[in-house]
Amino acid sequence: QFYGIPSRGDVGLTDANDIDFQAGAESMLHFVNAVRGGINLLPGLGALGSWNIASLEKMVLDAEIAGYVKRCLKPLEFSEETIAQEIIKKVGPRGSFIQEEHTFNNFRQEFFQPQIFSRDNYTIWEKEEKKEIKIKAYEKVLEILRNFEAPFLDKSIRKDLCQYCEKKMLGPY
Repeated sequence: QFYGIPSRGDVGLTDANDIDFQAGAESMLHFVNAVRGGINLLPGLGALGSWNIASLEKMVLDAEIAGYVKRCLKPLEFSEETIAQEIIKKVGPRGSFIQEEHTFNNFRQEFFQPQIFSRDNYTIWEKEEKKEIKIKAYEKVLEILRNFEAPFLDKSIRKDLCQYCEKKMLGPY
């Protein structure tokens, strides 16, 4: 970082062969260490079994973990607005900040809202047929694939990429 040179490090890696508790815990630990270390390029999403297995579902879940880590490691901001010293004086030690306009204007950016991980209570989860996280991730993968639209690619760039792939993959692309 001192020299402004981008760095690369792996994230989301696990020795687990399935999307389970071990995979999630190890993935989170890798993310935290890489982000705390200031890594810029973060490959590894979707990897299982020490890079021997690739999973689109795990990739979706790793993206969710990335959002959590980004929020958890966001530096505290100390400014007139965030400290809100005047409101603290106004409300006092036994008051409630919930109904303050400052709270209403600022609370949303303090939370991470996951797309796949559940924040519902047991009753709601039960009504959703106790859907496991792997199933929710699989459904998200299908949604992404169904809605995918290839970005515009100039013909000359497309040709160069196809030639590169043919050369590297030893066959027509």
